[in-house]
Amino acid sequence: MLMSTTKREHINKLIFVVRHGFYSSITTMVPAVVVHGYLLQKGIDYASLGVIGTISSVAIAASTFLFAGLADRFKSFKSFKTALAVAVLGLSLKGGTLLFLCIFLPDAKPTLIFAVYAIATAVYDSLNGIKYLLQAILIVRISSTKRYGRLQGAAVLIATVLSVASGALVAYISGIYSIEGVIIRLSVASCAAVVISCSLTMLFLDVNPEKAAERNPPVDSPFKAISKVIKIPQSKMLVLTSILRGVQLSGIYFFSAIGVTKFGAGSHIIGFIAMALPVAEVSSAMFLMLLQPRLGSGKMAFYAALFAVSGALIISFARVEILYAIGYGVIHFSHTLISNSLGVGVMEMVPADIVGRAMAVKQTIVQISNAFFTFVFGAVLQSTMPLLLFIVAGTALFSNGMYFYQACKRFSEREA
Repeated sequence: MLMSTTKREHINKLIFVVRHGFYSSITTMVPAVVVHGYLLQKGIDYASLGVIGTISSVAIAASTFLFAGLADRFKSFKSFKTALAVAVLGLSLKGGTLLFLCIFLPDAKPTLIFAVYAIATAVYDSLNGIKYLLQAILIVRISSTKRYGRLQGAAVLIATVLSVASGALVAYISGIYSIEGVIIRLSVASCAAVVISCSLTMLFLDVNPEKAAERNPPVDSPFKAISKVIKIPQSKMLVLTSILRGVQLSGIYFFSAIGVTKFGAGSHIIGFIAMALPVAEVSSAMFLMLLQPRLGSGKMAFYAALFAVSGALIISFARVEILYAIGYGVIHFSHTLISNSLGVGVMEMVPADIVGRAMAVKQTIVQISNAFFTFVFGAVLQSTMPLLLFIVAGTALFSNGMYFYQACKRFSEREA
């Protein structure tokens, strides 16, 4: 006797929430502040960090563009979850590369470290782009309802609980071990999270088992996939919010490195930022889970835009480590809340049969914008004060939240 669709959905939701915790831990176990601290200590400068960030964004943009129609291709749920599990497995590359550098090349020259990490970043983020396309529509494939905000909020909340634990771990061991020792221990934990995430991915159940025998159609060419998205009324919103999100991402990318440079790798700034990130994510998850079903994605982005202004002011004039970390946390809270609101909003406003392609177009534009501004900001930081970067990132966050709020408002008026 086949399990009922409702029971399958309940099981999927439980797996989704637990899996999201471990899935998110893959990156939070090795936060950017630790990686940037390691690279800066090895002689990598802001311009080189900008190049690495640009390589990352270009690799994601290329993979999301080339495989834009991939996510909507999988009619067979078994094929979909297998592809997702394989893509997630590729996320072990970053932790593996850092382990390799720390264990086998501890005294390597900055140019060699830069080359190895840059190549690993290109491969890692090419796989990361494919993973994003599949991960973006996972919540749609495991549930037949459209109450995505509450489920996403619950998943982010569980993920953040693990992030708090990993943040506390980072703060604790950064005061005991050298930066290499911290990298080694966190990279091992990150690789373990990859294995657990892949295993849980394969446990998802098909909510439409009667369609399991359907064959997967050919993948749309990138231009065909993009043309389908451009024709929908929400295409302008997708483009503008994606460009602004690329700007905010490129600005935030340097915030941890600026903090490490300002206060020193031997200070408490690494631990403070590592703790600020999960606190910010807990707060954004609570907002999303409790308020999004009531307020909607647009108003959530509106309130996040207001927080962005306060965060930019705090971090711009911080003179002590704890205040800088608080400002960083407020900025990250705003960024996370806007990003999640945008994701939920796209799933709510875009027709279900092209959600995957819409997410692909959105991510491609985000990463192209991110690549350009990361390179520019890296060069600018070599010769100017970080204040300009704080202002630009804060303005991008505020503008994105306000514009998306207006877009959601217009959509609701059309639907009424």
